Amino acid sequence: MLKKDQEAVIQWLLDTPPGTRMKASVPILCEAYNFSESEAEEVIRELHRRQYGVGGADADAS
Repeated sequence: MLKKDQEAVIQWLLDTPPGTRMKASVPILCEAYNFSESEAEEVIRELHRRQYGVGGADADAS
C-alpha cells in the first residue's frame, strides 16, 4: 500500500505535461523526497502501471 506522500508524488507526475515531466528514477526520488530505495521503486512501478497499464510485481522482469 502506498503512503500518502508516495501517492502525492505519483499524482503530481501524472498531472505534469509529458514534455516537462521529470524522469522518475530511484536516485532522484530518494534524494528529492527522502524515500527509501524500496519506496522509490514502488512509486515508479505504480506510475508505470497508471501511465501504460503495465507494471506490478513483475514489471522489472520484462
